[in-house]
This record gives sequence, C-alpha cells and structure tokens, in this order.
Amino acid sequence: MNERIYVAGPDTSSVAVLDAVTLEHLASVGAGARPYAPALAGERLYVTDFGGRSVTVISTATLAVVGRIPVGDHPGGIVIDPAGRHAYVTNYQSSDVSVIDLRRDTVTGTIAVGRNAAAPALAGERLYVTNFESHDLSVIDTAAGEVIATVPVGPHPNGVAVTRDGAHVYVTTTGANLPGQDNDVLVLDAATLEEVATVRVESGPYGIAASPGHDRVYVTHYYSRSVIGIDTVTRRIVSRTEVGESPEALTLSPKGTRLYVCSTRAHLVSAIDTATGQIVATAPVRRPAGVAA
Repeated sequence: MNERIYVAGPDTSSVAVLDAVTLEHLASVGAGARPYAPALAGERLYVTDFGGRSVTVISTATLAVVGRIPVGDHPGGIVIDPAGRHAYVTNYQSSDVSVIDLRRDTVTGTIAVGRNAAAPALAGERLYVTNFESHDLSVIDTAAGEVIATVPVGPHPNGVAVTRDGAHVYVTTTGANLPGQDNDVLVLDAATLEEVATVRVESGPYGIAASPGHDRVYVTHYYSRSVIGIDTVTRRIVSRTEVGESPEALTLSPKGTRLYVCSTRAHLVSAIDTATGQIVATAPVRRPAGVAA
C-alpha cells in the first residue's frame, strides 16, 4: 500500500494529502482553479483542472507544483498507462481526449469522441471513454490514436472500468438519475463489444473501479449513499457499505485491500477494508471530487 493518498478538492483549489492508513491530513497543495481528478505516475501526481483547461503536475517528493499542461475544455477524468509513459485526459466540454507524453509533459494528440466525455478506462492498447450526453462509449486504439468503435450503452453513462483479466467492460448508466430510481451497470464483452449482462443496482450509480487483486468491481450510488461490490464471475452483488452523502469518485489501493470513497455533500473521504466491507477510517475533506492511491 502507498503511504499516502491524494484527494482533489475543487472548492478549495487544492489537493489534500492524507495518510493511506489513518487518513490523517498531512498537507495541502494548490492545484489550479478547480482540481478534479488525480492520477499517479511514479513520483509525479497529475491533476485535471476542471476550471482551468489544464493538468497540474505535482512532485510527490516535494509536494511542489512542477508544471501545468494545457489540455481541452473542462478536463475531468484522467488515466495513466501502467508504464507511466502516457496520460489520457477526458475533456467534458470539448468532447475529446488529450494524449499527454509524460516524458515531456506535452500533449501529442487530441482524439474527438462523443458528446461530453466523462470517464476513461485503459486496458492494453484500448481506451474506453463514456460520453454522458451522447449515451455511448467510445473505444480508442491508443497505438493508432483513433476511435475504432462507438457503442450505445443507455442513458447518461458515467463510470467505466475493465476487469483485471481484461475480458469485460463495466459501465454505470444513470438513466434519468432521479432519487429512488434503480439503475443499471452494463457489462460488455471486451472482444466483441456486445452486451453480455446488466446488473440492477441502487439509485444513482456513479463511479466504478475494478480491483487489481480480486474479481470485483465497486460502484458508488449518489442517492442511496452506498458503495457495492460486484463479483465479476457471478455478476452478483456481494458487499454493500453505507458511506457519506453523495458518494462519487472511488479508487483502490494498489493491492486492492482498501477502497477509498469520496462523498461530496458529506465532505468526507472513507477508507473501507475490502475483506470485511467495514469502514476503517474517515477524514473530512471539503467536497472531495477525486482520489488517487
């Protein structure tokens, strides 16, 4: 487990640095106008700035800002390849993806996707991007730098995750996203991009993360204040933990033993032991939007 986690706070224009075990607040780092989603690459933290059309680069050794990379309009999601060579940033308003060469911290390409690019997920040379307002999923060949498929996935797709074996893609679809309304998680075959299952979940499914250590994906529910675990073999819900109001972003520790959940309206970050499903630590953070571990 990394010793620290990093939580983006748009309202405070900063990233909170927390102890990964106790969630003790260690430091805060200014990170642009509205820092939204952080991602780690070696000793650098890359944070999208939803209000600044840029990605802020922070040294995790010194906690100093060491650069800013111009990207598209309203950058939200970010994912970094396992080798730490490229980052892919989803730009919500300009509906495209910025490709960043992390060796030079410069944008080397821009890929147009569907309307209002929301969340990215990477598996091998395929990048998956949910498009919130065009109700589909863009599939990108990262080697070619182009969209190779567009898959309709239902109303307002938000989160996307790929199982650890790379065989299936899970997408949260929020529908009308009304309180009390159940919604679905869509399961696609990664090879054929055909729908193979849907999992009925609770109200307002939002973020989704795949465990690196177990056959699980975890989903936050914005309206029911919970996070569930879905067994990716049986596609059954196997765990449920109540968290703070309006949980959105979540991430797992490198070995999948801890799950970190951002509850925006509760101004709270929760750490969950994935073996027991129990909350083991919490920390107050003003409107946490994204977390990296």
